[in-house]
Amino acid sequence: QIGAGLVPRTPPAASPRLSGLSGSCRVAMAGGGSGGPQVPWCCLALLGIIAATVFHFHFDIAQRTVRAFPGDPDQLRPLVWANALQRFGGAEGPNTCCYPTEWKAISALFCSDDSPSFVADAIPVLGHCTEYVRGRAEYPIVSFRRGGYSGNITMRRDGAYLVKAAWLDTPGEVSSRSGADIEMCKAISRCMKAKSSDEKCRSLRRVLEKC
Repeated sequence: QIGAGLVPRTPPAASPRLSGLSGSCRVAMAGGGSGGPQVPWCCLALLGIIAATVFHFHFDIAQRTVRAFPGDPDQLRPLVWANALQRFGGAEGPNTCCYPTEWKAISALFCSDDSPSFVADAIPVLGHCTEYVRGRAEYPIVSFRRGGYSGNITMRRDGAYLVKAAWLDTPGEVSSRSGADIEMCKAISRCMKAKSSDEKCRSLRRVLEKC
């Protein structure tokens, strides 16, 4: 199955303490018997907990969304989101992995028979690559292995790493390809053949370059 060794983390259920905070906030916002609506510290704490939970699970949330709604193949949502997630929380820059923006390089990464899948693997591959390089001391790093994936990377001038190749760690295992994957590879092929003046391809490339 796709993404061997990568088990999505499920956000924990709300605890009684969190439920209590929520209830206290509702009472306070309603007035709480103290003469009018208030914004207590517990409400700020609740918002902080929610924000921390979303941040902690943002890769899993994005991956589940892309699996369910891969989007228009011409927009390459899995690839665009994967690159954008590396900037989530202001984490871009050195020791961050990104996908290349050259159509030929993207095709080599995702459109061969034994390559990872756009839909199933684009987000986790990049997430694991970033976590790997942030935990290593060697310089420069030329490969990564984490979360059921391995790959070759090269350092960009700004210190970020571009993924040159990626594969599943399990010998002989490849990702099954969905209809969305096939259509995305067709979109990549069209951009490879298109002239530099093709606005749709140029716009897509500009979005990818933001990583």
